[in-house]
Amino acid sequence: APIADAGLPRAGNLGPGGTAGAPIPVTATATDVNLDTVFTYTWTFDQVASGSTLTNASLVGADTATVSFAPDALGPDAANRYLLRVRICDEGPDYTEDTVAVNVYRLVASDTIEEKVVALQERKRHLFDQVVGTASDIAAPLSADDIRGLLDA
Repeated sequence: APIADAGLPRAGNLGPGGTAGAPIPVTATATDVNLDTVFTYTWTFDQVASGSTLTNASLVGADTATVSFAPDALGPDAANRYLLRVRICDEGPDYTEDTVAVNVYRLVASDTIEEKVVALQERKRHLFDQVVGTASDIAAPLSADDIRGLLDA
């Protein structure tokens, strides 16, 4: 039976403004005690980040040793990340599986409007939590003062 190794946990970034990030490649390796050298690979998502619209059809190279996908949602913690599974089959009926976690982060440049938008979202989320008493990702509408604050240097 082959021995599958999906590799170490990976990290990637969302694109500017929360758009899909650059594709994240993940490569599996296989060895076999019977010295088989021909393997087939099948990659699938076991889990996607909350808010992600990705499906197994979004995986590029899902039938090769190296798969990639462009993340479309944040996944910085264990309950909210991408988890990929690879099934590796040898020349016979034997197969084995392994999983790898992919955490996605959002990098924000300092002294930019995006940084101010993120800070404003955090302030509004904190205010909402104080009033309602629970965490929320609901976007509040921007007031004229909010927009002026974003544009002030």
